[in-house]
This record gives sequence, C-alpha cells and structure tokens, in this order.
Amino acid sequence: MKTITIVANEPYHSLSGGIPRFLQEIGPRLSRFLNVQMAVIGNSRKMSIETLNPHFTLYHFPHYALPVGDSYPPRFLKKEMKALIQGSDVVFVQTVDCFIPLYYCKKFKKPLLMYFHGIDWETFPRALGFPWLAKKIVPLVKSYARYWYNRCSCLLVPSATLVPVLEQAKIVSPKHILPLGVDAQQFRPSLNSCYCKERIGLQESDLVLGYTGRLAREKNIDFLLNVFERLQKEFSALKLLLVGSGVKDFEAKIRQNPAVLAVGQKNEVLPYLQAMDVFVMPSQTETSSLSTMEAMASGLPIIAFDVGCLRDYVQNGQNGYLVPLGNEEDFYSKIRHLLQEKELRQNIGREARQGMEVRFNWEDTVRELYEVIEKIVFKVI
Repeated sequence: MKTITIVANEPYHSLSGGIPRFLQEIGPRLSRFLNVQMAVIGNSRKMSIETLNPHFTLYHFPHYALPVGDSYPPRFLKKEMKALIQGSDVVFVQTVDCFIPLYYCKKFKKPLLMYFHGIDWETFPRALGFPWLAKKIVPLVKSYARYWYNRCSCLLVPSATLVPVLEQAKIVSPKHILPLGVDAQQFRPSLNSCYCKERIGLQESDLVLGYTGRLAREKNIDFLLNVFERLQKEFSALKLLLVGSGVKDFEAKIRQNPAVLAVGQKNEVLPYLQAMDVFVMPSQTETSSLSTMEAMASGLPIIAFDVGCLRDYVQNGQNGYLVPLGNEEDFYSKIRHLLQEKELRQNIGREARQGMEVRFNWEDTVRELYEVIEKIVFKVI
C-alpha cells in the first residue's frame, strides 16, 4: 500500500470545527486503500503517537503556548515532520498555515493535495481581532495562499461556486470538485424534543436557538449575541445554546445573560442539536459549513448568510433561509418568523433532513478522493 500523510493544524479528536470532523470521517475510510499518517495538534507540550488501526496512525504534535488570533499555532517539529514527508507517496495538507509540512513537501518534490476549507484572506484577518489591521494584511495573506495553492498537484474544492473566487485570486492549479459528506445515520432528528431539552438541563417549554462550531471572531458571534438580546424582548422562553469553544473575549458577554447556555466543546454534538428548535449560522465567511449541513441532517430549520457554497444545498424558504450578506435586519426577521411558527419549523426541518440524506455522504467523498489520488497523483487510469 502507498502512504499518504495528511496534515492539519487542529486536534483530531476535537468536534468543535469542520476540519477535525473532516479528518475523522476521511482518515479511517481512506486507510482501507492507503497507509494513512495524520499529523495533527495534540493537547500537550510533547509529541505523541496513536495507532487507530494497522493502516492509520496519528502523530500529535505540540503547539505553542501563546495564541495567534483564535487558535494556538502548531509546533511541527522539523525532524519528525521531515521523516513523515520523506516517507510519503503523497501529502494532503488542509490549510496553508502549515508552513513546515509544505516546505518539506516542496523540498522533497512530493505530490501535494490541498482542500479549500476556507477563504484564507477573509478568515485569517478577521480572526486576529484587530479591524484596523485586517484590510492591510489581506494582500499579504492572499499572496501567500496563492503561492501554495498554485503548487498543488490538485486543489480540492467543495463546490463549483468557489472556483470563480479562486480564479479571481489567480489560483491556477488543477481543481477537482469534492463535496463534503454528512453522516445521516449519526445526525438525525429527535423523536422526543421535550426529552432532548430536559436531558441537557433545559425546560420542556424553552424555545431554543442554537449554534455549533468554533466561537471565533470570523464566525460573527458578537452579532448573534446582539440578535438574541433583541429576540428575548419578544420571546420570554427563548434560550441561546452555544456548542463549541474559542475566543475568551466572548465569555464575559455570555455570562451577563443567564438565557445563554454556553456548554463548551462536546464530543457528542447530536444531543445538543436535537434540543434546538432553530439553528443559526451567523458567519460572514464560509465554504461548505459542515456544522450547517449536520444541523440540517438533524432535521433543523436553518438560517445563514448567503456565503460560500451554502446556496448549493439550501433552497431559500424550502429547507432553510439564506440572507443576503450584510442584511442583519433580514437575518433577525427570519429568525423571528421561524420562532413564531412551529409548523413552519417542522416542515422546513423535514425538507432539510431529506436533502442531506439524498445528496451527501462520506463514503462518496472518500471514494472520489481516492480516485483523484490514483488518477492525478499516481497516474493510474
């Protein structure tokens, strides 16, 4: 079996973001065809190795003590990373800030795959938390991202919607459309919403607005908290359920409002999704938004800004609502409308579930990923 090294700057066992979930879904499945070495970030200051099956090994690298923006930068130890890359037939890097793996990939002339998880020149400047700096560094981030994306043997993109974005940024490497999947057996609607609320400490009568994902600046969490405060004035039983971890700056504002339930990062997200009545994705920059897809598979009506490739699977007014980017008043109005209409919530949630069941699954994603590796990297026709 040939060997693939998959690199990410996030922990494998985390369930608070789209990239860890992506790794958890593709890693074990891809190990049926290839030896998988996965370099991720661990929770300690030392490196550790974890074998999940005979063809799938995790290398947990340490991270630096001080955060940059919303996250802690990885310490990809040079000696260990060099050995991983040298022993690989192909390298699959998740984000362009993994500089050391990318450097060794270039040095040893290894075939390189990357997945376009996010628009780096939008997400990174916002994550820094300094608005005055954001616009100034956008050209620099775009130039750096362009350099590495253009070195790819193939750039994997979740939707054709994003191809013009890449072309506009002068990213000319070969591209292949590879949609994410959803585990519709794991993420499913609740049979008893009252029980689901009570088991996580909510009341049966609570009306629950929810969000899962990183509590990061680029996710527009401040806006969500402000919208929730407005809605509270009309809906006395309304609660805001936040599942995920991230920026400490939000903690003080969250503590000020007893109706906000921030439960942190959870290994099992489904019980919290099943306790929600409406799911919101307030982010102003997304690609696929795996959190939104999982919420829809769980039978939830969703409201999101019309960004990235959400329009590929959200039919406005049928299985969710997409709001024009920047129209905050419309976003508020759509939430308010859904909170008022229980039957509408149920109908939209049912349509959302059906769409996810039919169109997206991880087996298709991994099978197509392996075909790309064979045809483009290993030249097997």
